[in-house]
Amino acid sequence: MEEKIDDLEKKISQLRTGRRILMHLLEHSLHEKIRQIIRLERENQYLRKQNRRYAAELLQLRAKIKKDMDSR
Repeated sequence: MEEKIDDLEKKISQLRTGRRILMHLLEHSLHEKIRQIIRLERENQYLRKQNRRYAAELLQLRAKIKKDMDSR
């Protein structure tokens, strides 16, 4: 009987260790996911800003070309 109790206590200890490892991995994975989301949001903001600049330049160029064409 004591042998069975010892065996069950070892299994419980292993389960607790496994649970701690899994929780640590889950926490690490969650933090990594949050960092990646933040990085992607910043990149998205940068690309949107660049896109607005590019669109404004195209509009200015189009207006200049139209003005040059009208003046001929």
